[in-house]
Amino acid sequence: MIKYKNANFWIRFASNLIDFFATTLFISLVVFLLSYKEQKFSSLAFYSLPFLINVFILVYWLYIPWVLKTKTLGQWICQIKTLNQKNEALKFKELFKRAILWITLPILVFFGMILFFNDESIQKLNNNAVLTPKNINDLNLSNFEKIGWACISSLSSIWVLMTILNYLFILFSKKRLALIDIISNTRVVWKKPILVTQEQIILKPMLLQRRQIIHVLSDKAERNDN
Repeated sequence: MIKYKNANFWIRFASNLIDFFATTLFISLVVFLLSYKEQKFSSLAFYSLPFLINVFILVYWLYIPWVLKTKTLGQWICQIKTLNQKNEALKFKELFKRAILWITLPILVFFGMILFFNDESIQKLNNNAVLTPKNINDLNLSNFEKIGWACISSLSSIWVLMTILNYLFILFSKKRLALIDIISNTRVVWKKPILVTQEQIILKPMLLQRRQIIHVLSDKAERNDN
């Protein structure tokens, strides 16, 4: 029988860190290519950036795992992979369900940039190194843009909270399952399987109580004895 051992906290953290750096590197590269000439976002660059990022997210978290047999780039490097509860590779439907739980919020954040802002308002936000509620009020944004900033901030906070909860579940769960694993009925395991040749039978001692035997004689038997 072939079994797989669930990956521990640190290897999953390293895998996610690699995926995070890959995504950040792509975003930084796109931002540089779209703005390095004029040192600011044009209208074309503004609308292209969220679109390209969302396409990259879908490719990185859906297409690449499908090609690499349910492994992201980080999981491939760290020698771990994602399986369903039957120890089988994820079907595309299962992979989509798991990925959509993880990437929906980032996609909504970048989509919100297009919905609520334009290139001029983004340039105002970009010129402020530290954004606080006071700074937002000083930027003279419209009420619609302020609502958009509040929505994007809330979605980003929820995503960070879910990420922290995922790590806490892995850290304290006996089976090393993250919150997203439980919801999607999947698990992240080491790539190399464990071959179990024989199931171990555990023998436990059992306490036996000594019975007391009482002989009861009928009246007829007593008369015969007499």
